[in-house]
Amino acid sequence: MEKIKLYLDTNIIYTYFMQKAKELKSKRKVPLPKVFKFLRRNKDVLEFYVSKLTEIEILRKLVTELSLNESESTYLWDDFCNSLDCNLVKSEEINLSLLWNFIRSIVIKIPIKKRVTNLEHLGIASQFNLTFLTGDKEVLVKCKRFYPKIMNYIDLRKNLKG
Repeated sequence: MEKIKLYLDTNIIYTYFMQKAKELKSKRKVPLPKVFKFLRRNKDVLEFYVSKLTEIEILRKLVTELSLNESESTYLWDDFCNSLDCNLVKSEEINLSLLWNFIRSIVIKIPIKKRVTNLEHLGIASQFNLTFLTGDKEVLVKCKRFYPKIMNYIDLRKNLKG
């Protein structure tokens, strides 16, 4: 069976970093989030992708919201990527013209309330034919007509059980 190729949205993986940051600060083991444990447990059928955009969002949150330093933040990012054997979508392989046109085609047709960052993630996933795993309800509801390979964690669990 071919693995499901998932592009991970920042909001799907951020709790991992919150927990690991607590662990770093308290120097005590903290339970891993159930989403992360599920993803790791299913590495045999799932293949994970992230981009520099994902990394930058996570690093910003680690430094700004969780008060980690550069070394701690980089360590947690690398640890996460190694734990899931994440593939990095290379920046130089992203066609920016296609990406901006994809995002424009969405925002010109439907009202989008939030920032365009999640649309950037969606556009990257679409360029590489990856399933976009997100918790963003607005993207899940409004954007499937532009790129149907979008799902949330609950749907992923159901798909793997069924």
